[in-house]
Amino acid sequence: AGVNSVLIADLSIDDADEITTPAASAGVDTVFMVTPNTETERMRLIASKTTGFIYTVSLLGVTGSREKLSDTVEELVGKLKKLTNVPVCVGFGISKAEHAAVVASAGADGVIIGSKIVGLIEKNLGNREKCLAEISAFLREVKKAIGTL
Repeated sequence: AGVNSVLIADLSIDDADEITTPAASAGVDTVFMVTPNTETERMRLIASKTTGFIYTVSLLGVTGSREKLSDTVEELVGKLKKLTNVPVCVGFGISKAEHAAVVASAGADGVIIGSKIVGLIEKNLGNREKCLAEISAFLREVKKAIGTL
């Protein structure tokens, strides 16, 4: 076990040096978030202080499973890829293999899936084997959809 990166939700990039400096000293990468309404100059600042990956929020609102992704994902990923060499990963609302395929085709370096997997765990709390089987099956679908299986 160990730590290779840290993301502190709601930490303003303006206050990030309080974390980035000690993190760098400890050999820990920093991860910061960009949302669909982040201005380009602020994206540039965030990219300059991110050493792990940029967590790109796919849509406004709270996290959780969605039926459809925002139409802004492709544009947002494209803009970030022009601003930085740091990996760009997309999360929030990724609950279907098709969502992951959209994110991958937009040029993202990674897909972040949280609520969907938490939901599979909650659904199968009393049955570890079934839980692991459903998570594995879902992740195989995701890998197939993005062309890595």
